[in-house]
Amino acid sequence: MKTDEHHTPDGRFTLLVKYEDDDISIGFAGFEWHTHGDLLAASYPLGDVSGLTAESATRRFVDDVTSNRAIIAVIEAVIEHCCGLDVCGIHDQRVIIPASD
Repeated sequence: MKTDEHHTPDGRFTLLVKYEDDDISIGFAGFEWHTHGDLLAASYPLGDVSGLTAESATRRFVDDVTSNRAIIAVIEAVIEHCCGLDVCGIHDQRVIIPASD
């Protein structure tokens, strides 16, 4: 398995791209959220371009994140036990939203 590391412009997050057999997975170091190159190829917006490969969609996504063209939202989730109940507060989840042109 080959892994490439890319860093966000502010240096706070490391985006990992893992190549294993016929799969490409992309996610942030230390977080469960991830996506796959084939999913990006099918759904990641690229203007009028269609027929993206997993590799080209992954390159576009990484470039958008590392060039500050994609919005990265971070929410943290914590479950606490209080008065016999489990209380969930949202504190840790990453969401990638492409920046609008």
